[in-house]
Amino acid sequence: MDEYVIVIGVIGGCFLVAVFVVGSTLLKDRNGRTSKSLSPKRRYALAPVTSYDLKRQSAPIIRQTDDKSRSLAKSECLKLYSDDYRSDADVHVLNFEALSLEDKNDHTGFEKKAESLLNEAWNIQGEPDAIFAKAFGVSIRRKDLLSLRPFEWLNDEVINFYMSLICERSRRKPSLPSAYAFNTFFYPTLVKKGYANVKEWTKKVDIFSYDLLFIPIHLINHWCLVVVDLRQKCAMFYDSYMNDDGGCLKTIMEYLTLEMKQKKGQDLDVNQWNVFCRKNIPQQFNGSDCGVFCSKFADYTARRARIDFDHSRMTYFRKRMVYEICNQKIDE
Repeated sequence: MDEYVIVIGVIGGCFLVAVFVVGSTLLKDRNGRTSKSLSPKRRYALAPVTSYDLKRQSAPIIRQTDDKSRSLAKSECLKLYSDDYRSDADVHVLNFEALSLEDKNDHTGFEKKAESLLNEAWNIQGEPDAIFAKAFGVSIRRKDLLSLRPFEWLNDEVINFYMSLICERSRRKPSLPSAYAFNTFFYPTLVKKGYANVKEWTKKVDIFSYDLLFIPIHLINHWCLVVVDLRQKCAMFYDSYMNDDGGCLKTIMEYLTLEMKQKKGQDLDVNQWNVFCRKNIPQQFNGSDCGVFCSKFADYTARRARIDFDHSRMTYFRKRMVYEICNQKIDE
């Protein structure tokens, strides 16, 4: 049976009623039970797991994996990235001790601590080129921080700086997975100009020595993220709109194959890899927060943390990102 959502409102003095049909397609298990009646863990197990035929030269072919492949993927990789397989004892949580807050959820307390900084950073009358942070070969100016105001689109400088902060935190904390982030210009250069034009970007870096790789991707005015877990041999596409990856995963896997051959003289056996789009993740409900979602997906994944935030925290995350960027440090 279809489910209906009724939205009632008044616009311009007109009374409007909108009816949306949702949930018309329900997954069923082998016993005929629909996904509505199943536990969250079972619903996740039923969700389609897709992989790509990377041997094909044409566009990637998406296929449904069989039960054996699904079981292998779940046991070796998905359990690390599914909320349902993480116990509270295993989850890293944000450390607010640096702000001396009694309650880690006390957003008001944080905002009081950061109020003067936020007022200065978001002062639209201030000098646009005033520098607020400088590290990793990047200068963050007021005009960059203004992109973190509510409903603004995050720019490349903010995304790149924040990804670098995430990796710097991993270097400071040996208990966390080691991480390397490509900058936002890597993927479009790879797509437009090919591997030959990006192979020098990692001339001094052995990307295969890291646990995690982060590749922020800008697709048609929308920020997405590819996470490569080199230890678990899986590549995942994170999109807060839940879109398919549009060939991004295939492109990244081809890059890894060429990089392995070029830098190590070895073949990357793609048949041993799990490649899929993450669906069990928070969603955005506007057209401006994708950059924040992309940044926080990387932040949480880099800590092996449960991705348990929702869209209601975006304004808080934007303010906290300003604070962390200006202090050039992200705490766990």
